Amino acid sequence: MKRIIYSLMAMLLVFTGSLQAQTTKAIPEDPTVPHFIRLELSGKGTFMATANNGLEDITFSADDGNVDLPYGTEVTLNAEPAEGWKLENIIDTATGEEVSNPYTLESNVTLRAVFIEDGSYSVILNTPHISLVGAPISVKEGEPLDVTVKADENWLLPEKEAVRLLEGDAEVENFGYELSEDKMEARITMDAVKGSITIVMEAIDNNWYDIMIKDMNVTYENAVEKVQAGKPLNTITFKAKEGYKLPATVTVTMGGRELVNGEDYAYALNEDGTAALEIVPVTGDVVIFITAISLTDVYTVTYSEAVNFRYENELGDELPETVSAGDPLEVLVIPDAGYIIPYDLVKVTMGGTELDVEDVYLFSEEMGIIGTITIEEVTGDVEISVEAFKVTLDNVLDDSGLDGIIIEEVPLIVLYDPLPLNLLVAEEGYHLPETIRVEKNDVLQTEGVDYTYDAETGKLVINRLDGYIKIYAEAVADEPKPDPDPEDPDDPTPTPDPDPEDPDDPDVPTATADISGDVVKVWAANGVLHIHTPQPATVRVVSFSGALFRLMDVPGGDVQFTLPDNLYIVTVGDEVKKIKVR
Repeated sequence: MKRIIYSLMAMLLVFTGSLQAQTTKAIPEDPTVPHFIRLELSGKGTFMATANNGLEDITFSADDGNVDLPYGTEVTLNAEPAEGWKLENIIDTATGEEVSNPYTLESNVTLRAVFIEDGSYSVILNTPHISLVGAPISVKEGEPLDVTVKADENWLLPEKEAVRLLEGDAEVENFGYELSEDKMEARITMDAVKGSITIVMEAIDNNWYDIMIKDMNVTYENAVEKVQAGKPLNTITFKAKEGYKLPATVTVTMGGRELVNGEDYAYALNEDGTAALEIVPVTGDVVIFITAISLTDVYTVTYSEAVNFRYENELGDELPETVSAGDPLEVLVIPDAGYIIPYDLVKVTMGGTELDVEDVYLFSEEMGIIGTITIEEVTGDVEISVEAFKVTLDNVLDDSGLDGIIIEEVPLIVLYDPLPLNLLVAEEGYHLPETIRVEKNDVLQTEGVDYTYDAETGKLVINRLDGYIKIYAEAVADEPKPDPDPEDPDDPTPTPDPDPEDPDDPDVPTATADISGDVVKVWAANGVLHIHTPQPATVRVVSFSGALFRLMDVPGGDVQFTLPDNLYIVTVGDEVKKIKVR
């Protein structure tokens, strides 16, 4: 419940969020989904790996092809060069980056061990859609470089001005670059090589991408079937058929990714009822989904019972029970005093499909705690379900960071008003610290600006309750008073500890307890709670947060047991003790 309310309180701030393009990973990070690992080698040597497939340890090599392993498997790599060769590195072929050993499998991957001859330097080209002809390639020290690079189909090589050559980390100023007429191949040359060579270049997309329109009750003009990579999709004009109107929004994907209107493409309605769409630039196959809305359909709107809140029409009229197809719907949701309405308790369906609440429901701080349910175009029957939630201290405050301190006065909780915690009290033998730490929605607050704190009175006031509050403070031990009569066992004044550095020294007071005479005695030392009772009694041990740790009947005498570090209330018969175990 606290997790739900935490997310709720974060939402109580002003929301102006916008829709974001959805992206998906090809391989989900899920331990139940197997991934494959493939080993390759270039040059002369052997490349093997060992791992556990969930059942047994296995060993595989570059000859075994794809090997399926669970997500997160640790793979130990073993690359041994042949005589006269050396291991240059082990790389992820998708990124060209060197990998660590052992390697943790988190996606499908091909790893390549690169071997080069002794006295040679590697030639590295890790660029998508460009490859070295005859790779793997290495060059003997002092010999000239003469290699050919080739672009993949539908890709082109850049001009020399966009190519860099590195020898180690140094830029090579003078090198040859002969680009073929079709820009599919290039020859790169330089004089005596004295270090590893890295070729830096990017392929130029030369694809033509398909343009597909999936429409319903719509006509369009200026559409094309293909667009060259990097070129714009010129304006397409849409018009609804008779008895329909164009929608305010459409869905556009490019290369399988959903685009965002106003960022990746532009779609807007014109005054004459037509609409225009354009994309700049095109970098993948485009699919445009557009469906016109019937002008004759009317849909119903139903509302859940309003308990501890009310629905209102923004214009002050009665709530609409029907909406014409394509028209907008906007309903205000106003909680009663002391209540809030989190996203988790709002459900909106249209045409039987549940809508994403964050897209249709927002708080508006300017009007108080008011939620606005907005649907830009109604295309089906709408059902709105809302529940209000009572605000309590547990919903808005986390006091688990208080050590040896309790809150004794709980105020009335009113959102957006100050939150006065009028009485912070330290346990016996301790006092409040001079400063405390306060966070709101995980953001550190500033004393004197966001809150006030008085260590003398124990009063803490959060100036505005509009987020989830966390408090951190640790009680400070009082200075021990000298014992005027250390020989008197009935004297409750503690005797100064002759060896305060010894954690096992029993003279160190660790709890408040009466341990004199033949009476109930309760004390703690080194994580152990000790109880002495002269007669049978029921023992109950409860933490200050209310958790029951021990309930037992004892016949009389001594009993002890370990407890986690905490502050406890110990009841022995009619005796009640407050004990700190640490």
